[in-house]
Amino acid sequence: MIKSFSAMTKDWKTRLIHTDARVPEGFRSLATPTYRGSTVLFPDAASVNDTWNQYDHGYTYGLYGTPTALDLAGRICELEGGYRTLLAPGGQAAISLIDFAFLKAGDHILVPQSVYTPNRYFANQVLRRFGVEVTYYPPDLGRGIASVLRDNTRLVWC
Repeated sequence: MIKSFSAMTKDWKTRLIHTDARVPEGFRSLATPTYRGSTVLFPDAASVNDTWNQYDHGYTYGLYGTPTALDLAGRICELEGGYRTLLAPGGQAAISLIDFAFLKAGDHILVPQSVYTPNRYFANQVLRRFGVEVTYYPPDLGRGIASVLRDNTRLVWC
């Protein structure tokens, strides 16, 4: 096999990421393929839309959804009867997202004493720094949870 000129001038690490290989047109699959990438390519600068709304305008940045992620979000929405679904890269990110969405300075949050250690760290170090009061309660408190609720309690993690 004769190497193309571009393959001969590229370092092997560059060729590993930027290959000249092309997938033939016309392949179809019942399963959504996995698309990986943080950067989305556009045909020209005018094609870039900076609204950050991939549902209405297509793909703007890999973090905001590849075809794989948007397909998964759409399926979850369908199963849950929702309008939109936001995917998080992991559990800690999802929990932090909820905390930031619902809490502000002066609010109170209840967290079980058995909470996952990174969540405890987040509550103690980040939420408290933003002025959120954190109370830990015994996970077997049951109906007694009412005794630790306050007027400013905005979120109860179970």
